[in-house]
Amino acid sequence: MKRFLFEKAGLIRFHDVPRLGTLNLYRMVLRFAAVQYFSCAVVFFFSGQMILLAIAMAASITNICLALKRSENFQFLVLFEHILIIVVTVLFVVFGSWDYGFQYLLILAIVMTIFSPFKSTAVVTILGFSEAIIYLLLYSFCAGDTSGDLLPKVAIQLIHCYIFFSVATITIISIRSADFTISTHGQRIIEKNRELDDLAHRDELTGLINRRAMREILDDAWDDYATSGAEFSVIAADIDNLKTINDTFGHDFGDQLIKTVSKILETEFRKHDFVSRWGGDEFLILISEGGSYDDLVDLVERVRKRISDGVYSHNGEAFTTSVTFGGASCVGKSDLLALVSEADAQLYIGKQAGRDVVRIEEQQREPR
Repeated sequence: MKRFLFEKAGLIRFHDVPRLGTLNLYRMVLRFAAVQYFSCAVVFFFSGQMILLAIAMAASITNICLALKRSENFQFLVLFEHILIIVVTVLFVVFGSWDYGFQYLLILAIVMTIFSPFKSTAVVTILGFSEAIIYLLLYSFCAGDTSGDLLPKVAIQLIHCYIFFSVATITIISIRSADFTISTHGQRIIEKNRELDDLAHRDELTGLINRRAMREILDDAWDDYATSGAEFSVIAADIDNLKTINDTFGHDFGDQLIKTVSKILETEFRKHDFVSRWGGDEFLILISEGGSYDDLVDLVERVRKRISDGVYSHNGEAFTTSVTFGGASCVGKSDLLALVSEADAQLYIGKQAGRDVVRIEEQQREPR
């Protein structure tokens, strides 16, 4: 019962995945990487390494463009950054030196693939293996190269600082990517479980809570009554002459009539009451006590009159319908079965008395 009370009060809310926050963080990291590439470009400029200068400037500009790109496709940005790391690392090692340490970006990229938000495991596998193979090839052909001696020791130390900051930024990307992936999958699981739970507790035709859900609500209400004395009533309602309507207009129209009556019941009863489809053309309503006995009868009588005063049509032919109500209070009942049985008994008496009436605890109100 508590779950449905929360839904009625609008208290159940599921947190959205922080997609925009993750993207904004990623764009900030891209800007930071662009600054780091530019810093390397400055080092290469003063060291006279024009080819490496061009590579660093191209990498810096590319990161800036990615950061400014107004796209919310997180997977595209991560994939493009992987490709950029591969290309830049290969160029720096081939045209520069193994001693500069750019190859360690590939190792970080391999680790980063584990946390990448790609739906396809094939993409993750191919990307990781590609980066590993490229690293091994660079190690085979470029390790031991002494061309790094062409740069001053201070310049190499500055580049190592760049590598350090790059490690930090890629670590941030990996953590946030993992958070995004886990949050996304977790949200999907929550939504799927909620859908399944709704299917298990909702009537397919009318959208009302079904018999199973109503039993749970009644159990909770009875427990509250037993512990705190919170009284409630149960109203049984049945559409009159539905079999005749089905035989005359067909079962599809009968189903449509059930949906129409369901909507009226759900609308006319109070927000904190519970309306369920108990089975077939019968409904069961839990009325939370909020007034006198006369208030309860007036409430149900108003709903009955709303239905009986309605004019319905089928293929241009107008007709009316009605609903008989029977109710009982939890006071004086030994258990839930006795309560529901009493409401059904009052409903049966109302049917025998001519239908389209309200009977609650053996007191009858004739149609007005």
